[in-house]
Amino acid sequence: MAVIDKKNNKIFKGVLISLIVLAIASMVGIFTLWFKGLGVGYGGTSETWSHFGSFFGGVLGPILSFLSFTAIIYTVYLQSDSNKVQALANKQAAEDRLASEKLAIESQKDQRDAFQKRIKHEKQQQLLSFFINTFDELESLGCEAVQDLTEKNEVGLATLSYRTTSYAWKAHSTSLVLKRYLDKFDSESAEFIHIYATKCSGQINNFKENIEIYRACLNNSAEELARMLSESQETHRRFEDSLQILKDKYISIWEEK
Repeated sequence: MAVIDKKNNKIFKGVLISLIVLAIASMVGIFTLWFKGLGVGYGGTSETWSHFGSFFGGVLGPILSFLSFTAIIYTVYLQSDSNKVQALANKQAAEDRLASEKLAIESQKDQRDAFQKRIKHEKQQQLLSFFINTFDELESLGCEAVQDLTEKNEVGLATLSYRTTSYAWKAHSTSLVLKRYLDKFDSESAEFIHIYATKCSGQINNFKENIEIYRACLNNSAEELARMLSESQETHRRFEDSLQILKDKYISIWEEK
């Protein structure tokens, strides 16, 4: 735009100078025509000078008017051209403003999306950390519960103590919480949960089978053992159901990886 304005100013100055030169040339030409051709030189009567004034005004007036009209037309043309340039500049400024607003909106959307992804990732990490710690604790309790099967009294009988009860309760509560949060995991978290839950499910099943095997060597009542086996079987079933749900939902994604 600055280049165009500079060019227009240069053209306008050239035209203005040309018009001034033409006006001066016209005046000189008329003087020359009168004094050298049609007039009486620098002398003469007042009547002669009166004729000169009429001749000068009659001939030079239309010429100057024409030059003035030409200058006005050219000025109007330059103003119109300037208005067009200004209109284009305004249009470009509006387009730039709209583009800037669009970029700002897109940037805000990207920031919101990034923030939502970060929040979602943090929630997944917290959820995954909670379950991994829970599974580790459950596995540790399972190892302690095994001691009830190995510690015999003086008559060669073992007793399922608080360690077995704690393990059974922990496994029971973990299976319920896991089932409740199955739809909260993404594919990566679900893959880790599936690995840990598979190990815990196998441990529970092995512990249940060991109780059945060593049932005759246990000092607990038949009702207590039956309840323990029933609860362990139900807990194992819930773990297996949760594992199957995760597998059905994410197996195709895991296989692609």
